[in-house]
Amino acid sequence: MIPEDTELIEPGPTPGRGPARQYLTIPESVTLQTPKEIAATITKDDWTEVSWAQGSKGILSGWFARQRVQVVKNVHERRVFDEVGWLLLQKEQPANEDSSIKAWICWGLDDSSLEELVSWAHIRWAIEQFHKESKEVLGADTYQGRTWKGLHHHLAVVMLAHAFIAEQRLLTESDGTGLESFKGVARRLTLEAATQRLIDRHRFSRAQAGEVAEDMLRGFSGWW
Repeated sequence: MIPEDTELIEPGPTPGRGPARQYLTIPESVTLQTPKEIAATITKDDWTEVSWAQGSKGILSGWFARQRVQVVKNVHERRVFDEVGWLLLQKEQPANEDSSIKAWICWGLDDSSLEELVSWAHIRWAIEQFHKESKEVLGADTYQGRTWKGLHHHLAVVMLAHAFIAEQRLLTESDGTGLESFKGVARRLTLEAATQRLIDRHRFSRAQAGEVAEDMLRGFSGWW
């Protein structure tokens, strides 16, 4: 990466033999930098503490800074992309010189505030968590049919199940102990469904139905 205001060499003839330069090129005198190296040049006063969400253990926050940069497209040829964007940097808590760095490139958001960039950057975690839970708990990646329609039906059911479990998970916060894991709520719902089936179809008592249902789920499925 290089700073936004770096003076670039325009396309045109080269000093030696060979074809004319076709692209904007970074001068040899300019040192290319990684996000971590750029973060090291930012003064302590330029880091800002920003909160982006309420988590299960309190407010989620971190120390952030941003800088306008151009991204190097080809290091060997010292070419850059045409776009200029924000390099958003985050230091892990507590913020000190040895803190590890997280970085995002933000295109097309020239007029956005630091707080907006932070909020959008951390939406990614929720998306990744959805895909992880859908695959590991709900079997989103286990469909073995061969039709487009069948795949979409499968994924629609998975998404509905995920929304239902997520809603039920939020209700576990009311006891003051925080949110139970997604997988934990899914297990409890599965156990309750199996227990109710034994009560309805075989007239078990609730205590007996719960014991048998848990034993069967543990022994013959990946429920636990």
